[in-house]
Amino acid sequence: MKQVDSREGKEIEVRKKLDRLYKALELIIVSIIIGIYIYTRLHNLGVRYSYDYDEGVYIQTAKQMLNGYKLYEQIFLSQPPIMVYLVAASMRILGENLYACRLPVALTSILAGLSLYFAARRLCNPIAGIIGLSVLAIDRVFLHYSRAVEGEIPCIAFAMLAYLFIVEYIRRDKLIYCFLSGLSSSIAVLSKFLAAPIIPAILPVFFTKTGSTNLRSSKGESTRRLKGLIIFMIGVFIPISILLLYDFTYLYDQLYMYHRSKPLGGTTIEKIIQLYGYLSENPVALILGSIGLIVAFTSLDIGFLVASLSFLTSVSMLVLLPQPLWYHHVAVLSPQLSLLSGLAIGYSTKILVKLYSRISKGKSASRYAAISLLAFTIVSTLSLYAASVALSVPAILNIVFKGGGELEFKVAGLIRNITSPNEWIISDDQAMVFVAGRNVPPELCDTSFMRISSGYLVDEEVIELAEAYRVRVVVFWTGRLIQLKRFVEYVEANYQLIGVYDSGRRIYLRKD
Repeated sequence: MKQVDSREGKEIEVRKKLDRLYKALELIIVSIIIGIYIYTRLHNLGVRYSYDYDEGVYIQTAKQMLNGYKLYEQIFLSQPPIMVYLVAASMRILGENLYACRLPVALTSILAGLSLYFAARRLCNPIAGIIGLSVLAIDRVFLHYSRAVEGEIPCIAFAMLAYLFIVEYIRRDKLIYCFLSGLSSSIAVLSKFLAAPIIPAILPVFFTKTGSTNLRSSKGESTRRLKGLIIFMIGVFIPISILLLYDFTYLYDQLYMYHRSKPLGGTTIEKIIQLYGYLSENPVALILGSIGLIVAFTSLDIGFLVASLSFLTSVSMLVLLPQPLWYHHVAVLSPQLSLLSGLAIGYSTKILVKLYSRISKGKSASRYAAISLLAFTIVSTLSLYAASVALSVPAILNIVFKGGGELEFKVAGLIRNITSPNEWIISDDQAMVFVAGRNVPPELCDTSFMRISSGYLVDEEVIELAEAYRVRVVVFWTGRLIQLKRFVEYVEANYQLIGVYDSGRRIYLRKD
């Protein structure tokens, strides 16, 4: 009897040592991945001139808001306001520079990675978290826009945080997580509407048995589920109340009617092909994420299903809505595919380990089969990941270490020298005016192709603004404003050409 107790005690001690070893190994691996992840987001963050045209739009919008102009009423803004708030707050604290403007986006990118890791770990196992975070760390689309002043990263970051909170609710059955999930979901949507799928994806949680991991209902707990749903919706509506600060007429026009008036962006089939091309840049995410969708619907785990429903709804939005599909839109899919990738491998390894444990005392052939399947899963995952790393590393190095925009910085210096801080500039590259330390008229923070082609920016309006603000310099740089032919004629008649650059880029100074 004593020998049996002694043997059991030794086995328990061995298990404890192995458990400590596994946790230490996980900590080391995760620390390395997170270190690389954070470094690639923050290093040289303010060095490159521009990652995307929309950066200048968001930056000047935030700057003019700080100058006292009102969003939607005086400043044209086709997106919800949270992203602008984040940039403006950072600018207020750190000053008017590119680093300050991009820092909130980089921080929300880090939030997205951490939320993904903890959600996958909590829902499945440490392997799921490690794989998911590793896949996201090498996603070049997500990395590129993690360093740009764009709305996609903040919106999906808060959506991933909402997912983490709902996973905690599923596991712990504490209503506070419903509130936090609703709050995060609403902030995500108010960052950009592309995060909207997270809310309907979460709702099935409140129609399952409380605390259950499976998709099943229990009549006796309907009151508890209803309470969770109500608390979740309260969390959703609190941030939305921010919109009450603005005139509904302007909100309706710029957040709804403007998007309806945009030119069509191609057929559904064309968008599916386009989307596949974008997603195939990270093959490990595309392949493992697709497997994760199958795992989600076969396991019937409610946490898995929420992740899959959110992803499928996001894809449906991108390909079915009539608006164009842009490269930066795909950034909202990257964390979701990475999460599904982690869940696919984490769930598979968990099943194989359980299978091996059950047959460990059985036939040796069965044990070898289980070990072989586990080894195949590990080797194939590592091989696929290595191939994706090889494809991604050149682009990642270019994003993190390469500067760019020397000419734009030089022209910004020229604008600074020929204008005073209280003089206005009209430009279709608003970032250049920001770098110069100058302002654009608040109504012209956005001079995008979409605004012009949809009829929301016309020649007469721009000419009137040029006169009203006594604009000192006009810059035609990105090919947008030259579409306004009468405005170009007005500039040529009233301004002196002082700079000509390639691709038809020109700078004009008002004639004295």
